[in-house]
This record gives sequence, C-alpha cells and structure tokens, in this order.
Amino acid sequence: MWARRLEDVPPVEVDQYSEKVRVWGGVSAKGNTRLIVYDGDLTAEKYCGVLRKAKPDFDAIFGTNNHNWTFVHDGASPHKAQMANAWLAANVPNHINSGPAGEWPARSPDLNIIEQVWGYMKGELANKQTRDD
Repeated sequence: MWARRLEDVPPVEVDQYSEKVRVWGGVSAKGNTRLIVYDGDLTAEKYCGVLRKAKPDFDAIFGTNNHNWTFVHDGASPHKAQMANAWLAANVPNHINSGPAGEWPARSPDLNIIEQVWGYMKGELANKQTRDD
C-alpha cells in the first residue's frame, strides 16, 4: 500500500503462523523416495509410520536383499526414539543410530543431504512467490 502518512494506513491483522506442509523424503545416488506428507509435529509414532510408508521405496531403490546402503537420519527427537531405532534395526540393513548411545554426535551440524534439498525447495518457493506477486 502506498500512503503519504502513516495515519492513512489502515490496521491489518497478520497471521504470524502461515500454514505449513509437512513432508518427509529420502534421497540417494540411486534414487529417491516419494514425498510423504504428515500432519502436525513429527512424533516418534508418526516417524515410524513414515518409515513404514517409505519401506517399499527403499526396497525398490536398493532391492530387498541389498545390504550395501546405510540409512542416515540426524539427532532430531523422533529419530532418537527407541521405537524408531528398533524399527530401523528390524527393517533396514544398515542405519545410523541416534540417541544417547547412537553414532550421530550430539550437537553436530546436520550433514544429511536432504537438508540441501529442503533448502533448495524453500528458495524456489520464495522465488515463485516473488514472481507471482
């Protein structure tokens, strides 16, 4: 809005918290999983549900008997949950364990390649919004 004086600008309510789409995805040199959409915060239970949905993608990308790949996730709370690590131990040949006794060091930078994907997507969405305005 253009206005000559601040008093000419009507008050506007701004929603501080815009709607969000929560997605999980996996990437590798051999292929990627589908994007799996979930609602709300990612809990350990929801994370296990996401992993169950992604399991067919893991099998399609790497094969059901291929043990030459490692599932990587960081130290986010749902990743550290015992139930998540138990599911991975039972369903994924190799994975980086999170939590107090895990291989992912506490307070380490997030080196997971998916973070680069999310950063790229965020930039593309911001560019699209700027072009559409």
